[in-house]
Amino acid sequence: MKRSLTIAFFLSVIFSSGYAEENKLFSQRIIAVVNEELITQTELEQKKSFLKYQIKQTGKDNFTKEEDKELETALLQRLIVNKLVREEAKKENITVSEEEIRERIDNVKKRFPNEDAFRASLKEAGLNIEDLHEAFEYELILQKLFFDKWRKKIIVSPREIEEFYKMHREEFREPEQVRLRNIFVYKQGRSDEEITQRLEEILNALRENMPFEEVARKYSEGVTAYKGGIMGEIKRGELSPRIEKEIFSLKPGELSQWIETESGFYLFKLDEYLPGKILEFS
Repeated sequence: MKRSLTIAFFLSVIFSSGYAEENKLFSQRIIAVVNEELITQTELEQKKSFLKYQIKQTGKDNFTKEEDKELETALLQRLIVNKLVREEAKKENITVSEEEIRERIDNVKKRFPNEDAFRASLKEAGLNIEDLHEAFEYELILQKLFFDKWRKKIIVSPREIEEFYKMHREEFREPEQVRLRNIFVYKQGRSDEEITQRLEEILNALRENMPFEEVARKYSEGVTAYKGGIMGEIKRGELSPRIEKEIFSLKPGELSQWIETESGFYLFKLDEYLPGKILEFS
């Protein structure tokens, strides 16, 4: 971006009258300034709450102080980039329609059994519908800006790629991985009896030899439902120890037991096991 960038980080609460008084709430303090845009502790905490909620969907329930600090650092960087991206999008006259955003929100709603469960899930994440609207708006802006403007200008030669690989081979060491699919069922808005009935209904469909991907599309309420439950490659260490113990003990084609997490129940299918290795250049 050609426009000059000034980023000021405030490492402690600012007590001067120009920004905040001593008796202001901690959540109101300014932690960064991007050009003329402010980033507050409130905004950071809100984003962190949502990210933790998303991570919990993978089965990770607790966060250490170190992990919490790492999340804050990564999110602050993301918020700074967010401000810059929106500024660049304005300069490039890139806009997002309400219809595009509404379509994304409607796709999320389809993963829930009803409107109440959807709203309850947002509340659990510390969000409201306006927050979701803003998140999808930014996602669409970034997508349009990258694909329509930036990607065409990026040129990396084959020689540069090969030289980087030779100098950083250890960075391409992959731990053991699994390729997974999953089916997720929310707890929110359901009684224990309704949950039991839902889980059994899914298992019956699988017992009747309905392909897992079809069952996932039909019954799963997770973010991977639309693509047949595909989670992609999961490295050891990315999920909670309780879930990893289960999935890394499976053989290709096998199903896990239902695994209960804070937000719902997961059923996993192992598609493939991949041992750790250094990736080949190709």
